[in-house]
Amino acid sequence: MNNISEKQHEANKKNSLLGGVKTDEGKIVSRYNATRHGVLRESVSEYEKADHTRIFNEFCDMYEPRNFAEEIIVERLAVAYIKLIRLAKAENELMKSIVDPTIMFGLPELYQKRGYEAVMTSDRVAVLSDVYSRYETAVENRLYKAMGKLEEMKKIRV
Repeated sequence: MNNISEKQHEANKKNSLLGGVKTDEGKIVSRYNATRHGVLRESVSEYEKADHTRIFNEFCDMYEPRNFAEEIIVERLAVAYIKLIRLAKAENELMKSIVDPTIMFGLPELYQKRGYEAVMTSDRVAVLSDVYSRYETAVENRLYKAMGKLEEMKKIRV
């Protein structure tokens, strides 16, 4: 037992069974613990932080996490949603590069001289179906699993 007395350990065990914060004031204070402690912070880039904070707050309003475990799950939801946004942006950029490669490579004069007709080649279709679809499915599965776990925890605490 990490430097605490047996008496303190027993008190901690007993308190942990109470189910977390109960008062509105306590909920307000503990609401951002997951963000404050930096859980999953490395998964969000600098330019995504504002979106992540907004999404995290929306999920907090929706699920009202009452303890650290629930806050971690809410944080996972926010990160998974950010990953889905990233995926949509990446897929959009890939589609733009397929339809108009001047966007991707910045060589409009080359394509203007030769002319360009959009072609959806089999290797590009493979990239879309294999990479993007698998990643999207994996992220969605994590998102739905976390949502289900939160709903399950919410039923137990009532």
